[in-house]
Amino acid sequence: MTLRSITVLLGSVIFSGVVIYWGFNIMFPSKPNPSRLLLAKIRGGDYAHAGDKDAFRVVLPKIVDYFKERLVEQTVLDVGCGLGGTADYLYTQGFYNIWGIDIDKGAIEYARSKYPFIDFSVWDATQVDQKFEKDFFSLLYLFNVFYALSDQQKMQTLNSLAAVAKPGALLVIFECTSPKAEDPQEIKDLTGKPMRPIVLPVFHDMIKKSKWEIIEKVDLSDQYIKWYKDLLYKLDQQKNSFTNEFPVEIINHLTTTYIAILEKLEKKTWGGIVVYAKRKPD
Repeated sequence: MTLRSITVLLGSVIFSGVVIYWGFNIMFPSKPNPSRLLLAKIRGGDYAHAGDKDAFRVVLPKIVDYFKERLVEQTVLDVGCGLGGTADYLYTQGFYNIWGIDIDKGAIEYARSKYPFIDFSVWDATQVDQKFEKDFFSLLYLFNVFYALSDQQKMQTLNSLAAVAKPGALLVIFECTSPKAEDPQEIKDLTGKPMRPIVLPVFHDMIKKSKWEIIEKVDLSDQYIKWYKDLLYKLDQQKNSFTNEFPVEIINHLTTTYIAILEKLEKKTWGGIVVYAKRKPD
């Protein structure tokens, strides 16, 4: 799908008319972000991160190998868990001791109602050490969460996660990247947060100052392009059915956001990466 055809898609959505929408108050009393719900519908699961299930196929083998398939023994923290789909996927793979945190109350209430076998709570990633015990988690992961944090908050989060991680625990950061810092107001995510991709030299310095040690990095820039093209293609194919369920403004917002991200990726000003890090001994 070319950027030209995607732009045509946006125009067709804009002129498709305004839909008066009342369903969220009835269906979801906790009012999860409707953009997140639309994104989950397009992805075919309660995922907000790039690649949805394809991302797991990239990340999971490394995680399983790290723990030598002793998955049921691990304590897991999903940071920025959103609607709970990622935690649920890990549960189906044999991780049965999972906690999820997110600052979006509506998303957490949705996740609790749909995945009651996982412990979800409203909490700030920069302060997890105030909620959980020291040396508690053996696996901690963030899928497209770091971009929503300032550099100061990124550093606070790394330190906070290290405090609740066991020595030798695995940290997985799946994120978009940029070679240099950009105007954080240029692109905002579906919740209105400025997008600040990790700048790798700065991120490496943060890791060195923390109790984490990078053990592997995998460039996912090409996969990110494919994933966002696929997402916009799915939106194009299903947009008529979406207008019966979601306000046209929500569809427009999602479309423009992901067109802007795809443009960044295709121009190589943004990329994608997964970083695996190990908690250093005390």
